[in-house]
Amino acid sequence: MATLTEQSYHAAGGLLTFGFAWVGIVVALTVNKCSHRATSLLSLFSGGVLLGGGTLHLLNDSVDTLREDDERRGQLKALLSFSITYLILLLLHVSVNHLVESCFKRTKSSESGDTLRLMVVDSVQEDEEDETYPEPPNLTRHLDEHDVILSSLRVVGVRSSVMLMGALCFHSFLAGLAFGSQPDPAEEFKIMIPVTAHKSLAAVALTTSLKNAKVKSRNMFILLLIFSLSTPAGTLAGVVITSAIISKTWTGVCLGIAGGTFIFVTLNDIIPGELSKSTSYLVSRCCAVVLGFTAMAVLAFWV
Repeated sequence: MATLTEQSYHAAGGLLTFGFAWVGIVVALTVNKCSHRATSLLSLFSGGVLLGGGTLHLLNDSVDTLREDDERRGQLKALLSFSITYLILLLLHVSVNHLVESCFKRTKSSESGDTLRLMVVDSVQEDEEDETYPEPPNLTRHLDEHDVILSSLRVVGVRSSVMLMGALCFHSFLAGLAFGSQPDPAEEFKIMIPVTAHKSLAAVALTTSLKNAKVKSRNMFILLLIFSLSTPAGTLAGVVITSAIISKTWTGVCLGIAGGTFIFVTLNDIIPGELSKSTSYLVSRCCAVVLGFTAMAVLAFWV
């Protein structure tokens, strides 16, 4: 049973991570209201943060955790969970993009058919004495198909953001669980400083991703609130239960899955999406990615 002093440290750690998360959220929302260049640089900075988080933090933590449970094959299990997750998400991403492109091609083909039909009708009318009017093209149907395409593209972005939030929440919950289950939190409280800094950077990345996916404000607030509460919830769970109850194998595999999700969202959505928009201020944009990765690399020496 935790003493009053231990409980105060746990509560302080939970509140600290919650506050730092909202600092990152506010910073991201403020920057997104500025120029397009600032928004693009923040997105690429977030991509660097996630790239470093997926490899230097989650994958590394997965290897360490699984090695404690299985010294011989722990690293292999971590790499398999990481790579298989990335492969599955990549195949799903390619399949969805293929369906969207097929829908778009059918729409363009239908538009060409309507144009040809109208040309034939006009030609026939010139030869007929009775003036008739051709049937207008079904614009409603075309609008509906275009709406489906736009909705599909938007769903792809929202899906990536939700996957990212799930991975971030799981990682944050485990960080809180580790802190809450410490027998002497006074000695381990210094670890919460880099952890809260990591939380703030992750909040910037998640907020930027949700804004780029054009998630509604109300839904975005709910998702960000859940994310900000994930570490305090893990801390509370760590106080109630001990880390020994949770299987190290399950924890390590889930960390590998989260890491694979980070890398997929970064390399297939955030970084390529921003760099392909324009070639202007390319050096600054590349530096933003490197800066985000460097920030996570520095934190990796402390966490």
